[in-house]
Amino acid sequence: AKFVESNVGFSWRPYNDTRWALLGKYTFLYDVSALEQVGPNIADYDQRSHVLAFEGIYHPNHRWEFAGKLARRVGEVRFGRLQGEWADSSTTFAAVQARYEFKEVWHGLAEYRWLDVKDGGRKQGALIGVDRDIGKNFRVGVGYNFTQFSDDLTNFDYDHRGWFLNMVRSYWCMSAGPASRAPGDADFREG
Repeated sequence: AKFVESNVGFSWRPYNDTRWALLGKYTFLYDVSALEQVGPNIADYDQRSHVLAFEGIYHPNHRWEFAGKLARRVGEVRFGRLQGEWADSSTTFAAVQARYEFKEVWHGLAEYRWLDVKDGGRKQGALIGVDRDIGKNFRVGVGYNFTQFSDDLTNFDYDHRGWFLNMVRSYWCMSAGPASRAPGDADFREG
């Protein structure tokens, strides 16, 4: 067995405007499991992959949020542990998303996503959800994925259709005090 996973990521947002954000992540994964492993959560494939993902977010006002995500996997996979030929597993994922806040604590989400797998065809579909703020820094919600795929390109399983639980924890570091509040920063509330 051999397993190596390395990640590095970044985030960027202008210091004087919280309406824009850019996130990125690079993942290297080398996963070859021992044949002795058994159980419902054990993958039946080996992989060596490089995944690069970017997400851009725009908040035009306190009610709306728009986002786009683009990810690319370059790598190889073989089905059957420790046996078989390695095959190209290049894949591209893209998604566009809109989120709307209503009644100050509720958030509706709609996302349309595409997956293009080399030698595996194209898949596309929607994802929807609704979240509720629980306090100032925690959000919980549920949603439904109408597609069979995940935005995690290290996962080769097409069993992601169905309900999901969404939980988000956030924090603000406002060490400079209220004077550091950026124009358009709708999430900052002086208390």
